[in-house]
Amino acid sequence: MRGRPAALPCLNLKSLKGLCIEAGAVSRYSVGVNKQAIQERLDGLRAAMREAGLAAWVVFSTDPHMSEYVPQRWQARAWLSGFDGSAGTLVVTAEAGAASGGTVGGRAALWTDGRYYLQADEQLADTGIELMREGEADTPDMAGFLADVLGGDAQAMRERVAVGTAADCVSLAQARGLAGRLAAAGMELVPGADLLDRVWRDRPGVPQGAVTAFPADAAGESRAERLAGFRAALGMGAGGAAAGAGAGAAGSARGDAGRGAGTVSQAGAAGGTARGTGGAAGAAKGAPIAAGSAASGARVDGALVASLDDLAYLLLLRGDDVAYNPVSVGYALIEQDRVRVYLPAGKHASAGFLLADGIELREYEDIAHDLGMLPDGYRLLIDPARTNTGLLRELGEGVQLRERALPSVAMKARKNPVEVARIREAMRIDGAAMVRFLRWITQHPAVETLDELGAARELQRLRAEHPQYRGDSFPAIAGFGPHGAVVHYSVTEESSLPFSRDGLFLIDSGAHYDCGTTDITRVVCWDLPGEATGEVPARDGEGSETASARQAAGGEVAAAPVADAPGVVGAAGAAGAAAGGFATDADPSAQGDRMRRQMRRDYTLVLKGHIALARARFPAGTRGLQLDTLARAPLWQHGLDYRHGTGHGVGYCLPVHEGPQSISTRFIDVALEPGMLSSNEPGLYRDGEYGIRLENLILTVASGEDNQPPAAAGGGFLEFETLTLCPFERRLIEVSLLSPDEIEWLDSYHARVERELAPLLDGADREYLTAACAPLKRGSE
Repeated sequence: MRGRPAALPCLNLKSLKGLCIEAGAVSRYSVGVNKQAIQERLDGLRAAMREAGLAAWVVFSTDPHMSEYVPQRWQARAWLSGFDGSAGTLVVTAEAGAASGGTVGGRAALWTDGRYYLQADEQLADTGIELMREGEADTPDMAGFLADVLGGDAQAMRERVAVGTAADCVSLAQARGLAGRLAAAGMELVPGADLLDRVWRDRPGVPQGAVTAFPADAAGESRAERLAGFRAALGMGAGGAAAGAGAGAAGSARGDAGRGAGTVSQAGAAGGTARGTGGAAGAAKGAPIAAGSAASGARVDGALVASLDDLAYLLLLRGDDVAYNPVSVGYALIEQDRVRVYLPAGKHASAGFLLADGIELREYEDIAHDLGMLPDGYRLLIDPARTNTGLLRELGEGVQLRERALPSVAMKARKNPVEVARIREAMRIDGAAMVRFLRWITQHPAVETLDELGAARELQRLRAEHPQYRGDSFPAIAGFGPHGAVVHYSVTEESSLPFSRDGLFLIDSGAHYDCGTTDITRVVCWDLPGEATGEVPARDGEGSETASARQAAGGEVAAAPVADAPGVVGAAGAAGAAAGGFATDADPSAQGDRMRRQMRRDYTLVLKGHIALARARFPAGTRGLQLDTLARAPLWQHGLDYRHGTGHGVGYCLPVHEGPQSISTRFIDVALEPGMLSSNEPGLYRDGEYGIRLENLILTVASGEDNQPPAAAGGGFLEFETLTLCPFERRLIEVSLLSPDEIEWLDSYHARVERELAPLLDGADREYLTAACAPLKRGSE
């Protein structure tokens, strides 16, 4: 799954247990929001900024728990800008400033990455907010933009210009990184009270929904056992001997650098910026933004759990405060002989089950007070990438921060045998629903009457029929034709495209079940362009053209060049270059023939990359970056690429996006380990035409063909086991482009899919499964 599009309307089913949300409740601010309303909101913020003595305000995309998906209360960036993609940072200046040639009217800019360029272009249109395309060579960073806009003010006033942000919605690592860059330009970051509270008059409150206990038999261990493992990893009560190993397994100690958040703080760079100037915006008292304020020792007296997935995992606790994520708002302070949990008051009545384990229940707001009461010399573990600066403003100067990832990050990433067994069951349940959906949509008698939103709703309905279904794990990305090329397309009532038989439909979706979480992407086709209805593409050995024959005939589509910036989509990034050959064909049948070849080639190249990663065998200690190339290599050979990562970690009955591992072009210093569940999702996107992405979930396991002694390879070899069960679209496979090994893998995979799903299907669905999983071996038909 790539990111977070808008929500689908909720099915009125009791089995959803609150995890599915009503239409428009989340991530739909851009739909129907008057552009004038956006201007009024920005003007209101600017007035509050001037009152607070701030020259600029930065709005990040997260909440006090550094969540990817956030409750409505903290969707400030979407409310202010109208852009509701899952990644983006908004910067608003109070006035243009001397450096911009005047003091009339402020400027606003939003930074987002290549996944959201098309969406942001549309949603920011006519708002006055400038789109800053991260990753492009001529795009300034936030500090550079502010220096350009406000730098003249700093010189004229001969003092630092104050840049504010909500202290509870910026992580310590983010704050340090931004503060250092601002300081170099004569500006000062001032985290403080959230100015949106003055402007957003009907702002939702902190979620108060009930919490539930996650069964110990489904977790594979009790709450007490899980907390004991957490404490052991920290060396509590054991002289700290185990702490170093626990931190290393969690993704290496981060220390002062805050490496996990992608920021690098330099000693003294922030210059004590936490206190601000003139009390602007209620600056956080003593918040330790400045690098060097934290100690790096291993032993701790307590650990602050601020991230919601870690809280849910450690306490075997679930909730419905965040759409598509079965988590509850809260904090925990874990010590050797004491656990305090901080939940909003409305949750306490439902949280009594925690008392049986000796856990203390405290008010959500009490966390700051209790942190302020910690004695001098207290060694507090925090994750600087997942702890907000506002939490730390009450800390006494004698409290020593220990900064690294919590042990729970690695603990929940490595699924235990009970969890793996249950995940396998979830894959069977979801696979059966997917087959029923694919049969329904491909054999529908009136495809032209269907549309994107209706198809997504039907898939949700089919999943919800199973008694273990508890809601979607993210809103479905359902893109037909050109919408499929928008990586994070958000289908709405207004945007939903009708289908036609000669187009491609990309559906990226997933669900939470009692036994696990799923995430899968498939591409649907009906009649390929230039192909008679019902025609089945020839197989190699039965008339299928070879690549060399097509090239000799001049039929191969020239690949669009890959842009200089890393990770840019070659085909989608240059729409005219990739599609130009078709527009000039006078003969419609010739144009259809060329498009059919392109679709099948593109699909097969993506499939080859998917298979390459699925078949990978690698030594222990390998990072995701080292494997990412396998999935991209078939595309690279044709001058093509995609903008997103290839694989993310997946939670178990927790958020579908989970760390610490990642398979992408980014260097993340976390080795893949047995038990880690990741996605395998290469893609290709042709702007204005279609998108292709093929996603399965893969489990890291010990290699079954390890012929070397473990010591010789630093721990032996690992490989992936594909857990997702769903056939690929055989009509889009150009068999002549696959090697014998790739065909063998695909046939073996399809045989397993049929074997495991057939008992769950009957009638037309079972017949469809059998046909879809038939062998592709050369000359087999």
